[in-house]
Amino acid sequence: MTNNISPLMQFAHDDAEIIKVHKLFEQAHLPVYATQQSACFDLRASLRQGDLINIFSRNHLPHTTSVTKDLSFSLNRGERCLVPTGLIFDLESNQSLRIHPRSGLAWKNAVTPKIFLHKISPLKRLIHWRHQCLHIGHHQLIAGVIAHRVLTRLIDK
Repeated sequence: MTNNISPLMQFAHDDAEIIKVHKLFEQAHLPVYATQQSACFDLRASLRQGDLINIFSRNHLPHTTSVTKDLSFSLNRGERCLVPTGLIFDLESNQSLRIHPRSGLAWKNAVTPKIFLHKISPLKRLIHWRHQCLHIGHHQLIAGVIAHRVLTRLIDK
């Protein structure tokens, strides 16, 4: 079995937490801070033609759709899915990522973001509530993410 995961990359914002990230494929978008004043780094959809997307209907019945040649897929009213980012975040045991919805996506498209955070690979779950189809495209901004160092102190009595 060959390993297609890119070499480890690191990024940080000024003196912020250093995060290690791997790209699962070359076209995946690395997280970036839009401006020097940005609190969150941007997380974008990374789609490839033919990739399969699991979509769940309002009654929780799953079906699969393929990413089209224009590198997009659609959600109908009430459907939800996990949007691929093409990234693996290699977090230390005392690091965490907080994924925040993009307000423009929610406001303009009646999308309610639901957070799904795997320890290593975050994806963004979206639930679409408008009557029209929502098209999710490659490079579309789907989330803002803040990296945190988790400080814990156990008290032994």
